[in-house]
Amino acid sequence: MKQFPESERARVHAGMFEVLPRLFIRMRLGLPLEIAGLGRITPEQFAVLKLLRERGPQTIGGLAAGRAVALNTASTLADRLAAAGLVVRAADPQDRRLVRVSLTPLGTQLLDRLVELRRQVMREMLEELSDAEINALGEALPAMDRLASLPAPERVAL
Repeated sequence: MKQFPESERARVHAGMFEVLPRLFIRMRLGLPLEIAGLGRITPEQFAVLKLLRERGPQTIGGLAAGRAVALNTASTLADRLAAAGLVVRAADPQDRRLVRVSLTPLGTQLLDRLVELRRQVMREMLEELSDAEINALGEALPAMDRLASLPAPERVAL
């Protein structure tokens, strides 16, 4: 691995610290969370639906771990999604003490449509960039993916 001067690392850190929050806000404002006739969900509910599609049926503990939230938060999310008909909670056939949460066809349909619309919004955002800027983003994707895959750091109480 190349060793960059500390000043270059500091410059990149400062730039990411300033730019990424603004980019996330811009993306969040532009990304739909509602589909007429299918319903409206929160960003966290969207993330739970994506997790269920990627990993299959999950226990409440699995949802909590997958989203890095407390068990009661995961349970509340599952309850709200179930009330909207987007997931179903069912007893685990191997261990009836466990409840597994899985997507319903309506949940899958809403998720598919939201992902499609979000990709469209992202494409429209990228249309504002030059070819050189698109190339630079493409070059940075492996590093950003690696950063996103690193374990979350321990939170320190202040």
